[in-house]
Amino acid sequence: MRAGTTQSAISRIERDRVSPSVETLRELLYLLGEDLKLGAEERDFGIDRTLNAKNLLLSPGERVRRGLAFAEFVRRNQGSAVRGGAA
Repeated sequence: MRAGTTQSAISRIERDRVSPSVETLRELLYLLGEDLKLGAEERDFGIDRTLNAKNLLLSPGERVRRGLAFAEFVRRNQGSAVRGGAA
């Protein structure tokens, strides 16, 4: 077989019974006139790295004060989203 695999293996792939290896997928796509291109990119975790970098420029004391101020803000506003949404 031109794909380098058996007809029964192709059938299992087509029926979603198995996943082809990358090499088999590359061969199948090649026979269809396509090239397989794999790539990788950095995942977006939703973290603002520039903010982290700026915070690391602060002294340890400044970072602690900022953290405590944020904790106080959260404590003062605890539940306000629930109360505001219920109104």
